[in-house]
Amino acid sequence: ANPISQAHHLFLNGEEVRDLIIPNSVTSIGKFTFYNCSSLTSVAISNSVTSILKSAFYNCSNLTSVTISSNLTYLGDYAFSNCHSLKSVEIPNRVITISDYAFSECYALTSATIGSGIKSIGNEAFGHCNELEDVYCLAVKVPNINTTAFQDSLIDHATLHVPYTSLEAYKTTVPWNNFTNIVSI
Repeated sequence: ANPISQAHHLFLNGEEVRDLIIPNSVTSIGKFTFYNCSSLTSVAISNSVTSILKSAFYNCSNLTSVTISSNLTYLGDYAFSNCHSLKSVEIPNRVITISDYAFSECYALTSATIGSGIKSIGNEAFGHCNELEDVYCLAVKVPNINTTAFQDSLIDHATLHVPYTSLEAYKTTVPWNNFTNIVSI
């Protein structure tokens, strides 16, 4: 394994890094790796990365875009919490659990795509994401979800997009049924 850990400020040739590409040599992004890296605006995570640990990108307040490895299987607590400028996220199909507070307080988040492999979504995973407009949950089987997963996220104004065969199941399951608009993909 080749983890990255604890790089609070990244500089290259005397300039603070704004756009970061995690190379193929990295398999895991460790706890607090980019904690408070406010200069980061975009991150591309290579397909070699299978885990993003607790608070890895916590409070990267200017991060607007992230491309997550399609091979990611683990997304830790607070992984992208407090990334106030993050606009959208696509969680790959191999992720089984979105841990507690993973995307909480991502105030600019308008769109979230949750892959088909998801089985559980933790406490306030998308809490306080006040700008959410569209959530795509590709799982045919309705995931086990904490009732606070979308705490204070104004999902009554957002649209939930789900597989056609599961539409009725999502409509009758808390807190999914708190979305005013639930439509089939």
